[in-house]
Amino acid sequence: MRTAEERKNEYTPPGVQITPEAVERFLEHRRQKLLAEDTIGRYTLGLQKLQIYLEPTGVLELGTLEDWKKELQRAGYSVGTINLNLSVANNLLDFLRRGDLKAEPLPADVQTGPEITRGEYLRLLQTARLVGNERAYLFIKLFGAVPLSANDLGAVTVEAVRAGHLQVFCGKTPQMLYIPAALAKELLSYAREHGIRAGAIFRSRADTLYSRSRVTVEMQKIAADARISPEKATPRALKKLCRRTMDEIDEKLRILALQNYEALLNSEQKAIGWEEKEG
Repeated sequence: MRTAEERKNEYTPPGVQITPEAVERFLEHRRQKLLAEDTIGRYTLGLQKLQIYLEPTGVLELGTLEDWKKELQRAGYSVGTINLNLSVANNLLDFLRRGDLKAEPLPADVQTGPEITRGEYLRLLQTARLVGNERAYLFIKLFGAVPLSANDLGAVTVEAVRAGHLQVFCGKTPQMLYIPAALAKELLSYAREHGIRAGAIFRSRADTLYSRSRVTVEMQKIAADARISPEKATPRALKKLCRRTMDEIDEKLRILALQNYEALLNSEQKAIGWEEKEG
């Protein structure tokens, strides 16, 4: 058995720098394998996420992908999306001959908490309006429309809502989150009604920020009235719904963009392509 000192001095291979050139070589290699363009699009998006996570150094070391996996879980991504991103990163490492830096995917049955459907989300909103609980209504709508964590509720300020976006941090990486116009209008109306002209919109009479537990309690009261499992009326569950919906829309837009691009190329081919010879 190795001693602690021997383990400490054990050689650890250096990491690998994920450069734009390396990524492009990898994608071109995949194109030569005749992968479908929508698959290439998924690869590109996954590697863009990885490169953002690796900023500013761009270096991927042993354990980096495990940390990235945890970061994606905290951000509320689904197991399928996380494993897709890990698969792309692992394939890149195989291409770079650095399979020693790969990470294992999440098991398919990993417990990530209950999932709320879009129909249940709308029922929560309708119930909050029926019982006249505006604050709970806004909590539900905010977490269902913006991929926000309860710990970042203080970032929802009058200034940020007016600007149409707010900044939060995913680990060390800053993220700009878009606030839909209809939600922004309701948030600013709520702020005016409560005399809040600047700073955090959701704060108590004692001028303190609402805690995660208090936010959850307010939403779960609505869930009881709506006859929805209280475990589904949490900031985490609503954030997962938001992420899932955005992923589905992104996928549809990517497919549509690729179809339009293919149509453009076909049109150009007919206009200026080399005439095919028969026989």
